[in-house]
Amino acid sequence: AQVAVQYVTEAWSSVLTSVLPEAASIPLRRLAKPFGSYLFGRRSDVDLCLLAPSCPSLDNPMQCMHALADELHRRGMSYIYRAFSSRCPCLRVKCLLTTTSPVELDLLFAMVPVSTFLLLKDHNLSSRKLMTSMPKAD
Repeated sequence: AQVAVQYVTEAWSSVLTSVLPEAASIPLRRLAKPFGSYLFGRRSDVDLCLLAPSCPSLDNPMQCMHALADELHRRGMSYIYRAFSSRCPCLRVKCLLTTTSPVELDLLFAMVPVSTFLLLKDHNLSSRKLMTSMPKAD
């Protein structure tokens, strides 16, 4: 599963760099956060939250989903399903790897302000610093 996560994260980094060149210096491990049963070692799909800057080219999860689906398709991935839902749009992909059995991933997008997103470049970034940079909810 780690190879599939790495593959998807590299594709996502490529999408981000094309719309926000500063994203090129963000470590890959900070762009994608696994969650759900995968974290407990269960052999099911991998739920992956991809961080996205809220900028004109990617201002909502649907735009992110389409951009990543197109990039994965360009890279040769053929099992891509765009799950449209007003509640939670998600991209479902199946990675057919030569070294392991197929891995299915559910990809969700978390939109953050560009200024907060660019903090991910900071090698000394702490969770506190990241959380205090987020705008307050009304």
